[in-house]
Amino acid sequence: MTCVAVKVGKNKITLGADEMVSSYHKSNINDYNTTKMHQINNEFAFGGAGDLAEINMFYNYTLTHTPRDANELALIEYMDDFCNWKSKRGREYSASEIHLIIVFKGLVFRFAHNSIYSITKFDAIGTGAPYAYTALHLGHSIEEAVLAAIDLDHYCGGNIQLIEMAVQHA
Repeated sequence: MTCVAVKVGKNKITLGADEMVSSYHKSNINDYNTTKMHQINNEFAFGGAGDLAEINMFYNYTLTHTPRDANELALIEYMDDFCNWKSKRGREYSASEIHLIIVFKGLVFRFAHNSIYSITKFDAIGTGAPYAYTALHLGHSIEEAVLAAIDLDHYCGGNIQLIEMAVQHA
């Protein structure tokens, strides 16, 4: 239960999220000392919605594994490798328990239902996504979009977290 949103600007990508996390049917404003967004380095960041344990497992995977390239095929292979990696650690093969917004090498992708999509303008995931997506469609900032989700979705809350990264120019 969350909201993670992304906006691709002329020179920067802004990834934003509320800080509400849920685990075992309990929602808290970061009582778990974790976050649903991570910046791995200056080329790689992600935000996740769904199973918090799965998001944390993906974070651990990203610390030692990097996609081979910044395109949909390479990211599909990367997510398949993640599923294999986690199945060796006692988790099911499927990654459909989570949705991700991935920023890699100045490009943005959405992972949902075991598929990868390129994002060129904006997107949002989680229960607050309809509110954030509407705000972004109306031209509002990431902060305003996540705040709309916090105000209108009772599964979103807390402070707004932001990550800013450079856009890849052709």
